[in-house]
Amino acid sequence: MEFSVFGNLPGVTVVLVALAGACLAFLRYNFHPATIFLGDTGSMFIGLVLGVISLQTFTKNTFFLAMTIPMLVLGVPIYDALLAIWRSPCGAS
Repeated sequence: MEFSVFGNLPGVTVVLVALAGACLAFLRYNFHPATIFLGDTGSMFIGLVLGVISLQTFTKNTFFLAMTIPMLVLGVPIYDALLAIWRSPCGAS
């Protein structure tokens, strides 16, 4: 988040601050006894946002790292969605 504030990227800063605020607000209700749970969709959304933000803020010095890690992060939800579609009972007789 420090890079986005000092790197003159206000849109990225707003998204990261909103994500951090949402995670902290969620954490308040997730302590024992938990009344809400994050689940697969919530955790994948957090990973997706972090992957997209890292793709948008890469520099030429760290090109390989900036392209490899987000592709791995984005690959997990895409792979899981494809598996869920493939396993769906709609196509079963």
